[in-house]
Amino acid sequence: MNICKNRRLLLFFIVILITATLCITASADESSDDVLSGDSDPLVTLSYVDKVIKELKEEILRQSGGNTIVSGSSAYADISIESGKMLLLGVDCELIYRGGGAVIITTSTQKGDGVTDMSMGAELFSGKSLEYGHVYYSSNSDAKKYLLITGEKAYFTIRGSYEIG
Repeated sequence: MNICKNRRLLLFFIVILITATLCITASADESSDDVLSGDSDPLVTLSYVDKVIKELKEEILRQSGGNTIVSGSSAYADISIESGKMLLLGVDCELIYRGGGAVIITTSTQKGDGVTDMSMGAELFSGKSLEYGHVYYSSNSDAKKYLLITGEKAYFTIRGSYEIG
């Protein structure tokens, strides 16, 4: 009789242990699903991370005067460029010259391949200095258009695509 009582007691504890284990496992599964699917979900998409990294990189380079900035924004941005660097104007780049020293360099002298001075209504080619307060536009052509910084620094308000190098 004593052996039967011990077996029943052992069986009772085994059933309790299995039941407790199942309850804890089920509870842990439910709570982990709530955390991962809620507002505090730690997972993000790769495209979101790439977008944020690109924006941060452009901002850091813009503020530090880094070697390369590529922008395609429709909003104007104020930039300054140090002596000896070049500003490569992308297609449909528009800028306002705010001072310093800068000279236009173009890879072609054909009509339509220069930099348009919108303030004067003239097309400019290599060797022409920029005028303070004038608005310049880089049209859609195959010719490369650069601004060589000749002063200590040059200041621009710019929008569209460009590269500093």
